[in-house]
Amino acid sequence: MIGLISVILRVRNIDSGRDWNGFVAFFLHDTFTKPIVYSFAKDGIAEYKIVAYEAFVVGARTDTGVELELDLNKVPGFPESFYYS
Repeated sequence: MIGLISVILRVRNIDSGRDWNGFVAFFLHDTFTKPIVYSFAKDGIAEYKIVAYEAFVVGARTDTGVELELDLNKVPGFPESFYYS
């Protein structure tokens, strides 16, 4: 059974000596209507909420040039139906 899962994508500054209130581009799977979305950081945290039916790989790039990638299929805590094999 396919269900929809609410997912919050979050990028945060781990450099406590530096304030960061820039933007992040999130790169979603190409099945999303908008596969590239933007979020502006507030207090060092940028986030974007989405609804997905299955895990996917998400990328992120900050305005400072930091690039990140996360495979949601490897993140524990989602319902079993969210993961693919």
